[in-house]
Amino acid sequence: MRSKLSAIAWNHNPEIYLLVPSLLESFGNSWDNRPTTMAAKKSTTTSTEPCRIYAYHGIDDAQKRAALERLKAEIVDPAAQDFDLQLLYGSDTTADQIILAASVVPFMSKRRMVIVSQANDMPTAEQQLLAEKLHLIPDSACVVLVSPSPRMSDGKPKRGSEIHADLMKAVKKAGKAVDFSQMKSDAAVPYVVDLFKQLGKSIKPTVAMSMVRSCGTDSGVLASEAEKLVCFVGDRTVITEADIQQVTIQTPEEKIFTMMDTVGLKKPNEAIQHLRPLLLQGSSSEIQGEALKTLSMLSKHFRQLWQIRLALDAGCRQIAPGKIPPDIEAKMPNNENVLKIEAWKREKLVKQAQNFTLEELGRCFERLSAADAAIKGLEGSVSDPVIVLELLVIELASRPQSKRGRQP
Repeated sequence: MRSKLSAIAWNHNPEIYLLVPSLLESFGNSWDNRPTTMAAKKSTTTSTEPCRIYAYHGIDDAQKRAALERLKAEIVDPAAQDFDLQLLYGSDTTADQIILAASVVPFMSKRRMVIVSQANDMPTAEQQLLAEKLHLIPDSACVVLVSPSPRMSDGKPKRGSEIHADLMKAVKKAGKAVDFSQMKSDAAVPYVVDLFKQLGKSIKPTVAMSMVRSCGTDSGVLASEAEKLVCFVGDRTVITEADIQQVTIQTPEEKIFTMMDTVGLKKPNEAIQHLRPLLLQGSSSEIQGEALKTLSMLSKHFRQLWQIRLALDAGCRQIAPGKIPPDIEAKMPNNENVLKIEAWKREKLVKQAQNFTLEELGRCFERLSAADAAIKGLEGSVSDPVIVLELLVIELASRPQSKRGRQP
């Protein structure tokens, strides 16, 4: 029998929106008290009366499911779900079918609820037609268009993985579009603490942060990993750092971050050990792609170390917004600005930046640039991406021959 957290962590499945009411409701008020994005929070608190039309979109599918259950509990009588709740699928649905389903008079409920799962799969022409017909949805109905977490390519949603722009614009005008974006790390920590509290376990915020660093901030993934940890510890009531390390699975991004941290801490042997698993799978083109991705993240990491080192050399004792002299802050870029990242990330960067001087960081940028050209076959005698990155990591993480003062 699935636990209440399993219901939250199930993979995206259209039927999930109708199958989990009792499980999600049993989860209690923790979903209502969960950390949410400002976009989602704003959209759910500006009105007490449900809209005729909603669009639920964004990365976090677990939050979408929970929001659907809350909305359904508010407007649909549990005894009349067979009559007043209808599920449609985008790939098999037309605009007229949605309007017709919404036009049926509710039997016993406050509203008739029509859920269109995977609404992004509706043909483009039907989405555009629906955008023109939203005014036909009666006040006795509530239509919810749901699109799953978009498929990404080069950091952008793939074509067709989101609701069409014309329909989204019409929904925003006639009702509400709620973006369930991924939680920030600072919000995910209390969310994790609350997850374990609901299961009769406790976890310190610092340990919860380790879990967030390892698993990411997707609420569904965190719920799934929390369930695994609860099974692992058994009768023990406290979740420890050792439990996190033994049970949770690092995301690909976290593996890269771990490698970058060992580079910043000047630990070349550990850095190589973390680097190799990232590059030893896939075809030659896939390995080259991963190598360039890793190189890009390393370059970003060293640009942030440069900002921290600049502030330390200026005598800054605290690296935080409002604590940096205006002339130093003006030299920091708008993108990848260390003053805009989470405090715990800055603390790690400060510790690492103390291992470098500005002059050394300048040489690191030269090596990063040379590695990029080598992987692309533009210069150098070695173009194998694995060898290039291994040599680069050794150079970046190795301490110089002569000792130099690096303390702020």
